[in-house]
Amino acid sequence: STGTGLGPDLPGTPPLCNRTSNSYSALAMQQVPHGEFVNEGCDNSTTSALYAGWAAAGIRAQFDALNGQEDVVFLSIGINNSGFGTIADNCLINLAQTDPNRCTSTYVIGGQNTLPAIAAGISTSTTPPSVGSAIDQIHARSPNAKVFLVGYPQITPMNGVGCKPNYFNLSVADGPVYGAWEVALNDTLRNVAAGHNAYFVDLRPATAPHNACQPAGVRWTVPFSQFDPTAVRAFLSVYQKR
Repeated sequence: STGTGLGPDLPGTPPLCNRTSNSYSALAMQQVPHGEFVNEGCDNSTTSALYAGWAAAGIRAQFDALNGQEDVVFLSIGINNSGFGTIADNCLINLAQTDPNRCTSTYVIGGQNTLPAIAAGISTSTTPPSVGSAIDQIHARSPNAKVFLVGYPQITPMNGVGCKPNYFNLSVADGPVYGAWEVALNDTLRNVAAGHNAYFVDLRPATAPHNACQPAGVRWTVPFSQFDPTAVRAFLSVYQKR
């Protein structure tokens, strides 16, 4: 699972992982009764990081943290399986600005937005492994655990208004193109969770009015950075019902 939250790293965190005391899971566990809590999140992870670590960086496979005694497992994964780095570069960052509508130029082919299909691919891919197969592995290793698959916040408004130039280089024309990928990514995760005995935590409804293109004090997602701890409320609203 990817590391989330702004704040100091937890003790023993590998330098590249950014496991913080303000991640949604850490904050949630401060508000509900629980036993031992272990955070294995690591930034920029795909599902491959669940199965295999990076020894040179002191990062173990995230599945190695499971010992079969878990009651709850949180999993936030899939965005990097879908190629978020490249998509963000083309749609949100677009530093060169040689094409102000680079997202549309790159992903709309023959009048068809190809980003939703790219997002849906996380449910069927084998390299890296699909999100569904990762959930199945958790059930096999931790048969008594409830698994929560946590979706992603709405990063930008669907119409792209207000993002450029202060927050992202996302044009109004590119807003719906990129937004369709965010929607499809979360829809795919919801369907995967339903098909693999996991609870889906939908962050989009709560985070939509607090997207990264809103002013400070309103936004929960920080441009070019990470999740604001305030968004833990959206997470807890689902978790505490289970």
